[in-house]
Amino acid sequence: MYDNNVQQNNINYDQPVVNNQNVSVNNGNGNQNAYVSKPIQTVEYADAGVRLLSFLKGFLILFGISFFVFMIGTFVEIAIHAASIFNNTQIPDSNTFLYLIHILIPIILIPFGYPIVYFVGCLSETHTSKGLWKKGYVVLNEDGSELTIGQAIGRGLIFGFTYLCGLMLVSLITMAVTDKKQGLHDLILKQVVVKKY
Repeated sequence: MYDNNVQQNNINYDQPVVNNQNVSVNNGNGNQNAYVSKPIQTVEYADAGVRLLSFLKGFLILFGISFFVFMIGTFVEIAIHAASIFNNTQIPDSNTFLYLIHILIPIILIPFGYPIVYFVGCLSETHTSKGLWKKGYVVLNEDGSELTIGQAIGRGLIFGFTYLCGLMLVSLITMAVTDKKQGLHDLILKQVVVKKY
């Protein structure tokens, strides 16, 4: 509950104010100092478990899409071969292209799909993956400022680099041991993933 002796309309409550913090208020007769009672807002960082779960969900979705494309391509291949045998005709050259497509798409999606999706997420308002966004997390600079478009692009690229280089385990370790639960790419870019209140 706020101090009744303070005119609340003259205080900028957008700024974090802790319990009994001495603040300057305007009571109409000039600025005076007063103590304001306000609940302390603690920063909640996204821990390794939350971020790993979000990553696994995204990866499984991409894996499912890749598997679906592969199976559809396989069935089409079988149908073309069966038709050529039944009609005693030569398999068309276009079948080779179809074969390459249904094999290459899963091969490309599984390793490269998640970094691409995450890169797009970095360009969004929350600058993070959709999984973390749904849980109410956003990415900010360590000083609390929002990411610029350049920083968002840099985040997507650095994450993609660490992902493709197999450094995800290192990121999980740094999330577990650092105070702000920062992954390797967070530490490089001096960014944090926090709960948005």
